Amino acid sequence: MTEKDTPESLLVESAGSQAYVTNQLGTQVRQAAELLVNAISRANLDRGGAPFAGVKPHEVYESAVTVMMRIVFLLVAEENGLLPIDNEHYQELYAVRTLRESLQQESFDNPEALESRTSAWHRLLATSRAVHSGVSHDELSVPAYGGNLFDPDRFPFLEGRATDSFWSETGGSPIPVTDLDVLAILDALLVLRPRSSGRVEDTRRLSYRNVDVEQIGHIYERLLDHDAVVADHVVLGLKGRVGEEPEIGLPDLEAKMIEGQEALVAWLSDSDAAKAGRRVGTKAQVARLLSGPVDQHLRAGLIQACQSDQALVVRIEPFANLLRPDLRDRPIVFLQGAVYVTETGSRRDSGTAYTTKELADEVVEHALAPLCFSPGPQDVPDTNEWRIRPSADILDLKVCDPAVGSGAILVAACRYLADRLIEAWRAEGDVRAANTATAADDPSRLDVVIEARRLVAEHCCYGVDRNPMAVEMAKLSMWLTTVAKNRPFTFLDHAIKSGDSLLGIWSFDQLRHLHFSVTAGRAREVPIPGFSAGGDAVQAVDRLINEALDMRIEMHGIETIRLFDVQQKQKLFGESEKRLEILNKIADVLAGAALSTAGERDPISALTARIEVESELIVQLVGAHDTPDEGPALRRVDDRTRLRLDAGRPDGAPSRSPLHWPIEFPEVFVAGSIRGPGFDAIVGNPPFIGGQKITGAAGTDYRNHLIAWIASGKKGSADLVAYFFLNATLVSRSLGFLATNTIAQGDTSEVGLTQIIDKGWRVHRATSSTSWPGDATIEIAKVWATVHSWRGQHVLDGRPVVGIDEMLYPHSRSGWRKQKLNRNTGLSFQGSIVLGMGFTMSPEEAQVLIDKDPRYAEVLFPYLGGEDLNQSPTQTAPRWIINFFDWPEEKAREYPACFEIVEKTVRPQRGNGKDAAARFWWRYLRPRREMYKTIEPLDRVLAICQTSKVQLPAFVTPRQVLAHKLVIFALDDDFSFGVLTSGHHWRWVLRYGSSMRNDPVYAPSDVFETFPLPPHCEFVRSAGGALNACRSQLMVERGLGLTDVYNLVHDARGRPDKEIQDLRKLHIELDMAVRDAYGWSGFELGHGFHEVRGQGVRFTFSPEAADEVLDRLLELNKERYEAEVAAGLHSPGKKGNVAKASLANQGSLLGADE
Repeated sequence: MTEKDTPESLLVESAGSQAYVTNQLGTQVRQAAELLVNAISRANLDRGGAPFAGVKPHEVYESAVTVMMRIVFLLVAEENGLLPIDNEHYQELYAVRTLRESLQQESFDNPEALESRTSAWHRLLATSRAVHSGVSHDELSVPAYGGNLFDPDRFPFLEGRATDSFWSETGGSPIPVTDLDVLAILDALLVLRPRSSGRVEDTRRLSYRNVDVEQIGHIYERLLDHDAVVADHVVLGLKGRVGEEPEIGLPDLEAKMIEGQEALVAWLSDSDAAKAGRRVGTKAQVARLLSGPVDQHLRAGLIQACQSDQALVVRIEPFANLLRPDLRDRPIVFLQGAVYVTETGSRRDSGTAYTTKELADEVVEHALAPLCFSPGPQDVPDTNEWRIRPSADILDLKVCDPAVGSGAILVAACRYLADRLIEAWRAEGDVRAANTATAADDPSRLDVVIEARRLVAEHCCYGVDRNPMAVEMAKLSMWLTTVAKNRPFTFLDHAIKSGDSLLGIWSFDQLRHLHFSVTAGRAREVPIPGFSAGGDAVQAVDRLINEALDMRIEMHGIETIRLFDVQQKQKLFGESEKRLEILNKIADVLAGAALSTAGERDPISALTARIEVESELIVQLVGAHDTPDEGPALRRVDDRTRLRLDAGRPDGAPSRSPLHWPIEFPEVFVAGSIRGPGFDAIVGNPPFIGGQKITGAAGTDYRNHLIAWIASGKKGSADLVAYFFLNATLVSRSLGFLATNTIAQGDTSEVGLTQIIDKGWRVHRATSSTSWPGDATIEIAKVWATVHSWRGQHVLDGRPVVGIDEMLYPHSRSGWRKQKLNRNTGLSFQGSIVLGMGFTMSPEEAQVLIDKDPRYAEVLFPYLGGEDLNQSPTQTAPRWIINFFDWPEEKAREYPACFEIVEKTVRPQRGNGKDAAARFWWRYLRPRREMYKTIEPLDRVLAICQTSKVQLPAFVTPRQVLAHKLVIFALDDDFSFGVLTSGHHWRWVLRYGSSMRNDPVYAPSDVFETFPLPPHCEFVRSAGGALNACRSQLMVERGLGLTDVYNLVHDARGRPDKEIQDLRKLHIELDMAVRDAYGWSGFELGHGFHEVRGQGVRFTFSPEAADEVLDRLLELNKERYEAEVAAGLHSPGKKGNVAKASLANQGSLLGADE
């Protein structure tokens, strides 16, 4: 193999190269993990399944991930001199890089020997033992670093030992992994293979010398969305898009082939294949693979993969060219009983998980600068006027990442605070900072920088993650950042903890009063024995807290210089954990009770009652402390709480383990910093899980818990990140978070930022929407907020503003939040949610059925979608659709040709569940009867594509099925068209709608129902009619859709023709007419080409005019709403302005029986 040696690490070449190389390396590491799982799975089958006895498939995959990260860490540590790479004995017996070099040379000289030998695998296992438990020899010394990552007892089956065995007591016979397999794994980690070519001559050797810990984290995170399962039958690993390669059962492929090769091609290439995770490629690509000959090399590999089972080879051979190769260029075949790797859950393979160093640095800088400087950004914007705080104050700060992952943002916090600490030392004249001003080539290697980072790491940095492996990776990231060569990996065990930070308690008072609501706990009518004020149990709880706290304070006071200091700290930490164990168990009981009752109508009362049931168990546990009964009492509590905590956990989801903030970090929540108990700042990049996906991913009871206890009962389909924001306000005094841009939209904003601001927090800096760095398509927001006063500058999207509201817009003058207006209700609707493209057909197919039997006209209609509205010059339906309304199955069967189509194409997709979609598979999921009833009397209605950059209305006929991607308005006049086409309404859409990436999403309840319509005006009607006529003619004559037309309207660079100029003028006239209709003729709209948030350059009013228009519309919303309240229109039982419509016209979309 030829490799291009590089003097610098490929991982740090440039921003663009860095992202590409890190992504590609992440892919190769995942392929290496797959190869290792395949190797140990084959060995397990060869040994009759004995090595995996009692081992779950997930543990097999986790062991492979652990081995990958061990190797990555060893490479980084060796190249940075953190392990004794210069020692000849270490090089010969333990080093990873020299192992790869020797294996590579042998692969040239004698590859057959490597196929039959397993010594390299044994060496990797021995190196893990050496790093974990140390080596003490006259000629080689390695400290015992400990930690879970290298613990030989974590996955004893890798060493051929029983699950409950200990490596120091029990010998083993390691699962055989050949030297060629190990070489392939090491090549994947040390040699970059560009995706574009894959040629050997283009491979490049990697150096880990200057790798950022963020990049190590990304490599790890690329492994998280895969897992291992057992093959119930022969499974084939097929080709596909990188990271999305499917694994499909051989019987499934054979069954589809029986239907014909064309059916198999479609099954592996169409849009349904992509959704189902079985897409191999395009139709042409799959057809070419299936029809191509099987070469001898592939056939030989297939025979080997099938273990010479000729019958199986014959079965697989028709699909052989679909098989993807592993890292050793062998076709991937999983025999029955094999454990294999497959993608699970939502993907993060696009790079969205990769928190770059630059992004992490930005998050912590703006979160921590106000804590490090006084005056600082909270006082004045000019950095020249900032003054660094005393070094003691900086070391007293407490910062936490509640979803720490592999530690990227926590590492950035450590670096930032260390730099500020050195700055403070310099201001104080401390000699330690004297030599940093003239730092040499690598300032991160200076002793003072290392010392500052170590002090900050031990005193200031905390992290939480529900994934125990992520916690270990975060600890190792901090270990590397602090160059803690002679310290164990466990030196931050007290600060980086495993657990779900959204499930646990956040106050010791919750523990003392045995309730998530301290107020309800105090008001309990029947006190729980010992838990009344001053009771024995409360005194016992306080005693344990204080004892643990004293030990933590003593631990933090020890300056770590010698190995003895490290051991003393570990001893104190262990003793404090013993004191806190009982408190953790009590809090688990409380969390389990809260989780199991959160869905009740009154969760506070329900929890009170549930705790009374559990109280005897809690009292027994407290009384058993320091007695022989303590162990059994702890086990009884464990058994009970595990049932409560996991009762609603979805299959495949991890076991729930609450993180109880004050118990895990007593030094933060009792002593706290100079500002009081709790963290000074919470920083992080919480998981991006949409509001509709929380229940599926975590369970209904979990979501109910978030609503009841984190969101104070505020309901809504909020993204998970909103609850991280709310939780941060419970445990800290400031925050800096990355989030999806939906944090400022819809329910997520109302549940999250709105409540935070209502609690007195202030958003002082934000980026409302920006693309994720790298090749991801996700749009994110950046938010920094504080509970402290803020006299400095507020910065939104890089420009100063007077303040920032809950939707990450500048504060309005009125401070009012929009309300729904009664007069607008019942006029806007989302179209029908069909759920099944099998309902649709071409117009020609529909006409054939109607010609055959005119009755089919009763169930066949044109079908207009959002793309049709925006892309068709005539804005007419290109498809027709079957509609069985809300009929029973018997009535639908009266139209047999249509019913058979739906039964064949839709029913299989709907499944066999008990939900409405499955039970009423012949109907639309959401028919929208009320919409069709409302619009039936009208000859035309207005429609807007729900998700689109255009967001402008068009007239369509109501005599058709209108799809869910359309927002329909029961309005048919030119005045209404003019108002909804105006820049006033468009700005309201951008302000109060949501978004999908950068495309605005029109939400009728948030946009139209809150929009204060102007009084009827003839000028608006006339201008709207003229614009509609001009635009419609232009679209038809040029064959352009709505999107194409407005691309020309908004193109500031091109030379517009007369028709486009005329259209712009008509928009200006319309906007001015609408402005005047509101009675606001006193200010200029400033039409021109302007940058619009999230939309790029648009031909619209100026940003200043837009801000003014939005302020005035909000004030008008307030005025209208208050008038409606005064008129009693918002009293219970009052209905909105529902348009009246006649029934029973021919071709009615209400159904033929009405």
